Formats: sequence, C-alpha cells, structure tokens
Amino acid sequence: MVTEKTAVDTRIFSEKMVEQVEILVPFHGKSENDPLTKCVEILVQVLDRLGKSASIDPKFDGGVFVQATCVQVVNLWKQRGKESEIAFKGVLSILELCLTQWSQQSALFESLINILGFGSVAFWRVAVPFVVRI
Repeated sequence: MVTEKTAVDTRIFSEKMVEQVEILVPFHGKSENDPLTKCVEILVQVLDRLGKSASIDPKFDGGVFVQATCVQVVNLWKQRGKESEIAFKGVLSILELCLTQWSQQSALFESLINILGFGSVAFWRVAVPFVVRI
C-alpha cells in the first residue's frame, strides 16, 4: 500500500538522483523548442553521457531517432546499473513527449509500454511524481 509519505519520499529520492546528472530535466519548465526537439536534445545528451551512440542520426528524422533510442534507454534503465538513473531521464523525456503530443505520439507511447513490459509497474512508481507534482 502506498501512503502519502511513501509517495513523497519516493519522489524526493528520485528527483535527487535524476537532478545529480547535468542534463535537461523532463517535466521541468518550458522549452523554447517543440516537444519532439526537446526530447531529441535530452536523448542526445543522455546517450552522450552514457557513452553510447545512436543507431540513427537525430538530424535525419527526430521521430525515428526517438523510437530507436527508446529501446536503448529503456533497456539500460531496466538493468538497474550505475547508468540507470541517467537512462531514466531519457525514458522520462520520451514519456513527456508522449503526454504533450498524445494524438501524434500514440504509437510511440504504445511502444514505450511494450518495451517496459514487466518493468512498467516499477517505472510508473518512480515516474508518476515527476508527471504529477504531489
């Protein structure tokens, strides 16, 4: 059972862990760019910080880049290694894109849920405090 105190503690812990990484933070403030561009910027920063390369050039097609990178960052987050908090920022940016452009990004959202698989409960537990300020 999740109590209000547990939810607040989880949010504080998660925010502290995510903010330690010097990358644009999803769900914080408005961006001058459109949501897709913001998501691509965050994912490029996340991949750079993780020392990973993208299989698709983000300048070619942002939507295809986000779709391809989704698999990569979700799998890194699921490993629960030292890089998982950085990868979590990438997953959050994809979620933010899906929620801000829900009509255009429904396929991406479906893909995100499918990739999360059994890890979706753990993801939502940590992600909801970022989406809905408690």
